Amino acid sequence: VPSALTLSDISKATREDKDLCTLREAVETGHWVNNSQLEPYKYIKDEITVNFHNNVLLRGTRILVPSSLRQQVINIAHEGHQGQAKTKALLREAVWFPGMDKAVKETVDSCLACQANLHINPPEPIQSPPMPDRQWKKVKVDFYGPLSSGHYVLANPTLYNQSSPSTTFVQQFNRNIQGKLPTITPTLIVNRHSEAQANQGQQRDKAKQYADKRRHARPSNIKVGDQVLVKLSTNFSPQPYTVTAIKGSKVVAENKDHRITRNSSFFRKLNKEKRMAEEEDDEMPVARTRGSEVENAGEIQQEEQHDGLRRSTRNCMPVEHYGLLYIRQ
Repeated sequence: VPSALTLSDISKATREDKDLCTLREAVETGHWVNNSQLEPYKYIKDEITVNFHNNVLLRGTRILVPSSLRQQVINIAHEGHQGQAKTKALLREAVWFPGMDKAVKETVDSCLACQANLHINPPEPIQSPPMPDRQWKKVKVDFYGPLSSGHYVLANPTLYNQSSPSTTFVQQFNRNIQGKLPTITPTLIVNRHSEAQANQGQQRDKAKQYADKRRHARPSNIKVGDQVLVKLSTNFSPQPYTVTAIKGSKVVAENKDHRITRNSSFFRKLNKEKRMAEEEDDEMPVARTRGSEVENAGEIQQEEQHDGLRRSTRNCMPVEHYGLLYIRQ
């Protein structure tokens, strides 16, 4: 949990920040020299003032945060994991610093808890296999059912017989079946494989474009070696996995305790760099001076003296209900 900040912490960090010291000197003297450190503040120089009581810089009524405390301020504002818009709105009420929107976006995008609760990725575009050059070269296997008896039927249609407008026997064996009626000349069977292959390619491309548009499909950006989160239930699991193999839209990922194989839409790429920096920052406590501790203790003691139970001292007026007169005690 991020530590809270006090005005004494910001005042001390402001005195130690070289950019803000240069900015304070420019505000007090009115001489804005050509200094690269002051470029982010020149367009708002008329809004910047110095609060001599607390020794901090203000933009209007908002505090200018020193660079050493900016990430901690963002972590405090994003403590409830409420997203980019709410985090920015909360910060804009009290503080300001250059590049605040970009820093908030990087922090929220790399937040592990937020990434684990995002929506599932869109599916990848359909990858249709090419039509085989002969029967029974490629077979699809699926279960049909359940039937009224509760059983399932194992169906194994071939990919070759999907585009030829002829009987099933001709599609599979490229010849007519010997029927019971006599014939003088055998029916000529024309191999229309090339025509069927062309028709199948056109129809599959048309169906692929329609399906990809309806499903909002897009290619996956996951690569071997990436850190990912896997979707096991409603939300993504917060335990990161490492991608070890990819074949088409099938992704294999594993960590030290588990190995899993899923479609690429069940994985989300993990933004890791920023999150590691935040974890290191959270482990460093904020240094407090003894003067600030004494000042805070005095403020707490003063607040405790005024926190006694209060009751209203105004006179109670009589209230009339349904013609009767009551006096509130």
